[in-house]
Amino acid sequence: MSRVCELTGKRPIVGNTVSHANNKKRRRFLPNLHTQRFWLEGEKRWISLRVTTNALRTIEKNGLDAGCAAANTQSVMCPLRLQGTHEGYKAGMAIWRQGNAVIDGEVDGCLTASR
Repeated sequence: MSRVCELTGKRPIVGNTVSHANNKKRRRFLPNLHTQRFWLEGEKRWISLRVTTNALRTIEKNGLDAGCAAANTQSVMCPLRLQGTHEGYKAGMAIWRQGNAVIDGEVDGCLTASR
């Protein structure tokens, strides 16, 4: 299971552990992830998400739907509506293609090169 927040997209970053003698050793800074169940009122069901504590605070403040909408505006796929469906797979692939289009270069909605 990858260490990525499903709502904000935060992932591990790398940096240095610096000792008192100024020796530097590479390390990873992991996001503070928690698996949390949320109740979807519109669909009358529970959904389990792996989110950071920052995302939990946002959900507590604004609500789950607003947090998902904010995540979608930042090009992070929010799996709330599409989890476990074929449409969810298609939406995930579309977002993956958009990410690669930024790398490869997109012309008129078509990828110029594929990976």
